[in-house]
Amino acid sequence: IRIDGSLFFGAVHHIEQQLQAIDANNPLLKHVLIIANGINFIDLSGAEMLAHEARRRKNIGGGLYFCGLKRNPLHMLQKSGHLATIGKTHLFDSKAQAIEEILKDLIRINAGPALPKYLLNAGNLKPFKKPLVIFGNPVKQTELRSLRRIFLFFFLFAGRATEYGATSA
Repeated sequence: IRIDGSLFFGAVHHIEQQLQAIDANNPLLKHVLIIANGINFIDLSGAEMLAHEARRRKNIGGGLYFCGLKRNPLHMLQKSGHLATIGKTHLFDSKAQAIEEILKDLIRINAGPALPKYLLNAGNLKPFKKPLVIFGNPVKQTELRSLRRIFLFFFLFAGRATEYGATSA
């Protein structure tokens, strides 16, 4: 989700309602990424709410993540001690970095040792000696990261289609 504006005592209830709506609409969604570059200020009640949400998501096997968090809100989380609850490893500079790391964590949790290690390292791909060809079309090296992410998504959720309401024909 994207938050634009200050996270202070007057907005905390609204943000909590939005997070609860996400849970109600997507009960299997345990991980939430907050696009935070629109947050200019966080007060103590905002920091407490974020820490509470991070704990709650961790308890259900998920996590609360942030990308683009500005210096002042980050300083407030540190000063209040709530950054320790959220976790420094849940802060990212960009959406792409956040998604890649969250995906790696999801794969480690759900697939464990069944997933080949080279698939976890989609960001540091070595060029193939022979060109990769799919359906007769050569695949550029720059496209491999996206292809691996798609493959990982299907690998991760293979066999779980019925959990998401899918039925077989």
